[in-house]
Amino acid sequence: MPVAARPVDDPLTWLDAERSTALLAIELAVRWGLDELAWELAAVVAPYFDHRGLYEEWRHGHRLALDAVREHGNVRGEAELLRGLAQVTIYRDELDRASAYPVHARTLFERLGDRRGEGLAVAGMATIGQIRAAAGTLAGTGVLERAAAVFHRNGDRTDEAARWQTLGDVATARGDHALARHHHDRSTRLLLSACAGSDAADVSPALHGRVG
Repeated sequence: MPVAARPVDDPLTWLDAERSTALLAIELAVRWGLDELAWELAAVVAPYFDHRGLYEEWRHGHRLALDAVREHGNVRGEAELLRGLAQVTIYRDELDRASAYPVHARTLFERLGDRRGEGLAVAGMATIGQIRAAAGTLAGTGVLERAAAVFHRNGDRTDEAARWQTLGDVATARGDHALARHHHDRSTRLLLSACAGSDAADVSPALHGRVG
C-alpha cells in the first residue's frame, strides 16, 4: 500500500482502490512475525470495512491477525481483535458465535488493567444481550445482568442504569410488572445518583425519560 505524502482528497475512493492491498499488508505482517503490526493494521482498516459493509474482509483480516497475536502471546492485540470480531459477527447475525468474543476480550482487558477496554467489551456483551432479550430469550437477560454487574464494579452508573432500564422493558413485555417496576426503579436511582455527580449533563436526557 503506497504511503500518501499528504492527505488524499477522497479517502474513501483511495481505500476502495487499496482494500485488497490492506489485507495483503496484514498477511505479510503475519508471515514476517510482526504480530503487533498485524493487529494494528487490522484494527485501523476495520472502520472502513464497517462503513462499506465489507464484513467478510473485516473478519478475514481480524482472523489472520488473531492467529499471529496468539502465537506470540500478545494479550493486548488478542483482546482488541476479539472485540472487533464480536462486532462484525453481530452484524452478520451470528449471535451464538459472537457471544464468546466479548466475554474473552473482557477477561483479557481485565488482566491488562484496561478499564476502558473492559467497558467496550461489556458494551458488546450488552448489545448481544439486548438483541436476545428483544427476542424474549432468558440468555439475553442473563447477559444484560452480567453487563450491569461489570458496569457497577467499574463505577459506570449511567451504563449500568441503561442495562436495568432494558431489563425492565423486557419484564414489561413479558407481563411481569412487579419485576419491571423493580428494574426501572433501580435504573432511576442510578440515574439520580449519576446526576449528583460530574456526569449529570450526560444522564439528564435519560432521566427525563424515566421520571418526567
